[in-house]
Amino acid sequence: MVSKYKQGGQLLDVGCSTGIFLNEMRRSGDWDVYGVEPVAFPARIARERFGLRVFQQTLIEAKLPENYFDVVTWWDVLEHTPNPKECLQETYRILKPGGWVFIQTPDPNSWEAKLFGPYWRGFEAPRHLHLFPVPTLTNQLGLLGFRVRSVRNFAGNLSTAFRSLGYWLDSQGLQVIGSFAHILARSVLCRVVTFPIAFLLRHTGQTFSVLYIAQKGPYG
Repeated sequence: MVSKYKQGGQLLDVGCSTGIFLNEMRRSGDWDVYGVEPVAFPARIARERFGLRVFQQTLIEAKLPENYFDVVTWWDVLEHTPNPKECLQETYRILKPGGWVFIQTPDPNSWEAKLFGPYWRGFEAPRHLHLFPVPTLTNQLGLLGFRVRSVRNFAGNLSTAFRSLGYWLDSQGLQVIGSFAHILARSVLCRVVTFPIAFLLRHTGQTFSVLYIAQKGPYG
């Protein structure tokens, strides 16, 4: 996905966890990779297992250089931040002119959210502090100076729907069946079997999460 827009350069993954994505990017092309991960345990794994440069801080705390990165990625992380606008402003500051930001985040207007209501997996309280309707985040990126190049549904399976179903079953006193739904959601079988359905839903704009791809000016 990233390499469709940029084939190499300095890449920062915010909330990089154990560094699996960064390691794969480093192996796949001409990328100089960095990570930000405030939690000590995954940050240590990223450093020790993959030898990655990971700042054990938030993006704001890291105080990274201005106009330095070609790509900044936020994979299911922005919704965890208490200050998303400030984080996006900092992303803009550290990107080179023409640099790219990729943001994947749950969609509170998705069919899953509407179907399951308070039992929707995407709420994930108290870990998710903010959720962004597509017009809201698209507009905010524009106000901060980004040009939004693409907004697309992004999901490879229906595991989140099974998680939401499990929460609903639990609330109805059907914990045994709910436990089965939770187990199924984590299984390889669920990911494989539901992939064709998720593929169709993605192309009709009906998935759990949305991927925003935006560029800092001046534009190419």
